[in-house]
Amino acid sequence: MKKTTLIFTIAFGSLMVSCSGETNIEKGNSKQEKELPTSKVNELTLDNGEKWESNAETYQGMTELRTLLENFNGETLEDYHLLGDKSNEQTAFIISNCSMKGAAHDQLHFVLLPILENKDNLISAETIESAEIEFSKLDENVESFFTFFKN
Repeated sequence: MKKTTLIFTIAFGSLMVSCSGETNIEKGNSKQEKELPTSKVNELTLDNGEKWESNAETYQGMTELRTLLENFNGETLEDYHLLGDKSNEQTAFIISNCSMKGAAHDQLHFVLLPILENKDNLISAETIESAEIEFSKLDENVESFFTFFKN
């Protein structure tokens, strides 16, 4: 459990630093700490009815993650753990190559943060049943990216 928490903390910190470095917003004449989105996918919105633009690397990483999930035929708990590790590679790629800014960047956090949590939970799952649940959540959250973002 400590390892999962550490991994999530490092990934979250990396996301905050590498995703364009935006951590403050202007409000009047004073700077305020920006509220970081922490809720689930149901808070995503479209950009005036259109999908948000994503940078090529984010779209590529999400496409690779989607392909991993579509091709997954897990039979053992170890299979799910390996899928979590492969998902970790893709999310690390997305985070390290993020150049999105503004509202699209903020919206990406609504989908990416639950994905980070899902893949960490998949890696640390102790039963096939809990792994299957996290797999379903991960799949749902990855698909939400394609509902709300384009390349």
